[in-house]
Amino acid sequence: MIEDSLFALSKRNPTVSATINREINAVQMNMEKAISALEERNSGEAQVRGQNAMTSINNLALMLNEALEKNGGSTESAKQT
Repeated sequence: MIEDSLFALSKRNPTVSATINREINAVQMNMEKAISALEERNSGEAQVRGQNAMTSINNLALMLNEALEKNGGSTESAKQT
């Protein structure tokens, strides 16, 4: 569900499209590699991959927050005028 929302945002805003797609791909890749590492009982690799996935998720959350603040700010200024 979140991935769909991010994809929709990237279609509407081409300036963030590449970043959103790159971070989504990084999350998916790192999660897959973390699972594989866990299956191989390689906890160190799994931890690193999990941290990398969380970093990408955090980057996406920060980007969404900035987008919401920009949209919220323009909505507030429109209400005041």
